[in-house]
Formats: sequence, structure tokens, C-alpha cells
Amino acid sequence: MTHIDDGPSYTAFLNAQGRILATAFLVPAPKGILIEAEGAVLPALAKHLKRYKLRSKVSILDCSAEYSIMVSCGSEAKDPPALPAAAWRDPRLPFLGWRWIAPRSEVDKQLVQLLATGSATGSAALYRCALTLIGLRDDLLQLPFGEALPLESNLEALNGVVFDKGCYLGQELTARTHFRGATRKRLLPVLSASLARAVEKALPEHSDAGMLAWLPITEQQIAAHLPRSVNGEMLLADESDEQPPLSGNLLDANGKTVGKLRSFDQTTGLGTALCRIDSIGKGALTLEAGLQVVPIKPSWWASRINH
Repeated sequence: MTHIDDGPSYTAFLNAQGRILATAFLVPAPKGILIEAEGAVLPALAKHLKRYKLRSKVSILDCSAEYSIMVSCGSEAKDPPALPAAAWRDPRLPFLGWRWIAPRSEVDKQLVQLLATGSATGSAALYRCALTLIGLRDDLLQLPFGEALPLESNLEALNGVVFDKGCYLGQELTARTHFRGATRKRLLPVLSASLARAVEKALPEHSDAGMLAWLPITEQQIAAHLPRSVNGEMLLADESDEQPPLSGNLLDANGKTVGKLRSFDQTTGLGTALCRIDSIGKGALTLEAGLQVVPIKPSWWASRINH
């Protein structure tokens, strides 16, 4: 996390026990700070912030009906249109490109401008799929309110935590875990056993990631094996059509619990799990309901997480 005067920051709001209430981007604005966070958590987050406002002359307002979040992906992503909107390079990973907050009345106009530069538009479902592939989903399924820990959720590797900052809510557990180096579990992507086998047998030159070609090559190779329609388009579950999420304990070949499935999309064969790092590369894990998944190490871990 950087100082807010230096531009938009990625961060998290914690409770007193050091558990995540919400991850967010803090974006400087002319009349204050815009907080971009998961929509489902906004009411609880507002209540949390008001509790600590005390007598400060600060107003906390829900502006989600006025603004939309737009994203231009890839390390070579086009700059956002020169319109009145807060824009910033995603500080988490270079290939995530640009993010910006646009007034809802300007969204269509900005899309036209982006298309004129040669960009292609994708759905929110496609973006969620990409974030799942790299283990960066941060909605309530992946980060249950008041349960997930910052370091297990990879926040320090995504520029979401600084360890030379003064006192903040939840600091004691976060700092102690960091300086002891005791993060044994991490939030990471999982593939269905059948998808993992297909990816393992494939030749890299036969990969066609389509609209996800902005991802690192390892994730592109997985994307190339996601199910497609007869027209060649990726089959993605729309958020409104999603089935109740699969979740539960994950067991290794010896029947030992090594993780917890946070979510799994049966359409794509992709999901996320909070999993012991030492279980990666040791075969499939079994959900108590019978589903088999394979945990994978995101390619970006190589330069950010030493395990």
C-alpha cells in the first residue's frame, strides 16, 4: 500500500482480530476519497467506518449508483479515455492494466472511445474467470467477511500491506505473522482433475487463450482448455445463473485435511481454495462431496512469494 497522496492504493479493512472485512482501492477525489470495494460488502463496510469516525467531520456516502468501475487489461493496456474519471494503474500486478471510475452516464461514450483504439470488450464473467485463474478473486466467497487473513489472502504480495506503518486495526496479528514467516496456507486457484489432465498433456504452441491472451503464458495455457461453445466462445457462468457454490474441506490422498474450497465453477472447472502450500504438486485433492481438484501455483508467485 502506498500513501494516499501518491495516488490510488490497494488495501484492506480489518477487524480488531486482524481478519478481512473488505479489500478495496482508495482513490483520491476532489471532495474526499472514493473507496472501490465489492458491492455486497458496502453496507457492512460503511457501518464499520462510521463506528470509528467518532466526532470527525466526515460523511460516508454510498455512491455506487452514480459510478461504474471499468478495466483495461494487460501490461500493454490502452490508456483510459481522457474523460472526467479517476484512473490508475492497478498496483497489484502489471498485467492487470488500468482501472478507472467513470460516471454511469459516461460509460457508453468511453466504451466507444476504447473500441476506436482497437480494444475489445469482455463481460464481467470473463473478468471474474481471469481473476480466478490467477487467484485474485476478492469477493465474499473467496474472502468471507471477518474470516480471511491478509497474508493468507496474498495481500502483502499484491502491495496491499506495508509493515513500516504506524498502528492500525488488526496490525498485531498481521505483523506477527509476517515477521515470524509462518504463512503455511494461501488462497490459490484450483482446477478440476479433468481440466488439469488436459492442460498437462497439451503442447504450449497449441494454446489459444482468446480474450484472455493478456494473462501470463501459464494461465493462457489453462484458459485455452476451458469449455467453449460451437462458435468458439468460452462458456462462462453468468453471476445471476450461478449454482449454489461448492465449498468444504479438501482432503489429500491420506485423508488429511489440507485446505478449504472457497468456490468452484462447474461450468469452467475453475475455483479457489485456501490451501496448504506444501500440497501443491502432490496430486488431486478431494472434496468431501466427491469432487476432485488440483491446486496450482499462480505464475506471478515466482517473483512475489518465496515458497
